[in-house]
Amino acid sequence: RHRMTRAHVLGLEVVLADGRVWDGLRLLRKDNAGYDLKQLFVGSEGTLGIVTAAALALSPRPLATATAFLAVTDPEAALALFTHLRRRLGDLIAAFELIPRAALALNAARRPDARDPLPGAPWLVLLEIESPAEGLDLDALLEPALAAALEAGLVTDAVLARSERERAELWGLREGLAEAQATNPRVLKSDTSVPVSATARFVADATTHITALLPGATPVPFGHIG
Repeated sequence: RHRMTRAHVLGLEVVLADGRVWDGLRLLRKDNAGYDLKQLFVGSEGTLGIVTAAALALSPRPLATATAFLAVTDPEAALALFTHLRRRLGDLIAAFELIPRAALALNAARRPDARDPLPGAPWLVLLEIESPAEGLDLDALLEPALAAALEAGLVTDAVLARSERERAELWGLREGLAEAQATNPRVLKSDTSVPVSATARFVADATTHITALLPGATPVPFGHIG
C-alpha cells in the first residue's frame, strides 16, 4: 500500500565525485519543477554520488488493522480475489501476500511448533487491511467482503486473526520464509517484479522452466501481489 522507499524520498543532499555538494534537500510532496534529479541518486547505489542527507515523507501509523489467512486454489484465483477485494475495500488493503504450500513446508522444517492455520490448502494469501482512523471497525468491513468471496468460489477457506497474538502468528509464517530459505545452502533466490495481471502467468512459466532446467527442484514463489 505504501509503495517502495524511493516513492517517499522528498529531497536529497549528495556529495559528487569532485567534492561538490548537490543541494536537492526539498520538503515538498508535490514538486514538478525541473528534472527530478534525486531519483538518479536514489537508484544509482552511490555510483553517481554519496547521499549525506535525505528528507522522507512519513505515513501515520495505522490505528486499526484486520488480518486474514485465506486458502485459494491457484495464483489465478488469488488474482481474481485481489480484484474482488480491491472493489470492496479499496485502499484499505495494506498487504496481499501470495504463499505456496511449499513455502509453509520450509517454515515447518525450521519451526516444527509453528501452527498451520489452513492445512492442505495448495496456495494461501495473507491479507491485511489498515486505517489511520481511530475507532474504525475493519472486521465489520472485511467479513462481508470475505463472505462474498467464499460464495463466489474465490476463497475455499479462511482464518481471521482475533488478537494481536494471532496476527503476529500469521505474519510470522510470511516473514519467516526468507529465514527459512537462508538456512538451506542450496537455495537460489531472486526478487522479480511483473505487472499484477501477469503474476499467475509468470509463476506458471517460471515453474515450467525451473523444473526443466533443474529436475527435482522445488520452486517457492511467494510475495506481494498488491
